[in-house]
Amino acid sequence: MRKILASSILVIFMLTSCAFADVNPDTEIHKVMGGLYSLVSAIAVNGEAAPDIRALRRYFNDAPNGWLDTIRVERVGNDLWAGVTVGKYSTARKFLRSNAPKLGITDTPAGSAWMGGDFAWIKAGNISNGKFTPSPLKAAQSEGAIFFSTEGQADWWQSYPSLSKKSAQEVMKLWGVKEAGLHRPQGSEKRISIYDEVRPSEVRKPDDMHTNRKHQFGESYDIEMGDVIFKPVPSTRYRD
Repeated sequence: MRKILASSILVIFMLTSCAFADVNPDTEIHKVMGGLYSLVSAIAVNGEAAPDIRALRRYFNDAPNGWLDTIRVERVGNDLWAGVTVGKYSTARKFLRSNAPKLGITDTPAGSAWMGGDFAWIKAGNISNGKFTPSPLKAAQSEGAIFFSTEGQADWWQSYPSLSKKSAQEVMKLWGVKEAGLHRPQGSEKRISIYDEVRPSEVRKPDDMHTNRKHQFGESYDIEMGDVIFKPVPSTRYRD
């Protein structure tokens, strides 16, 4: 009986372990890793051996202004390389320094493992007889987004920018797999400004706000609106 129970617990544990994929919560790392894989996927869908970098924008839904200045595509020999910027203070830097060698991310096209350059590079594919063959990836769809990974890598990275519907379909045809437990990292959704939550009409003086000689040191009239505290009358000390 104990052996059966132990076996059942082991099976449940194994199933539970396999049910969830690894999605790093740091959105800055997703911008670099997801950015690299998304760029590779756009190059693959484009299919050109010498893609026009300006043409790659059409494969995305929400490429921000200036996005073209943050990406690079270069050919070295018969290989095509994709690069994305890494911010000077980006938290992705620590991850890249630790994982770049095993993930094939380099400081320069066909260079050594990334150690701190302004751009991170990854091999997008190779060219043979004028035909482009993309590097192999894994792609999965969840919560309306495409996530990327590679063989031997446990982590999954949300596409950045998000792929258009047609591009996502093409990407899934190329590399699509089923993967459970993929969720958007916290903070990847649009953040709500305090100005969207607090309206001017909601800010009013307290019912019994007054200042007189009884107002004691350390007291103040605070109005809390979400995470913001308004102080219409600051703490004051009155002396006789």
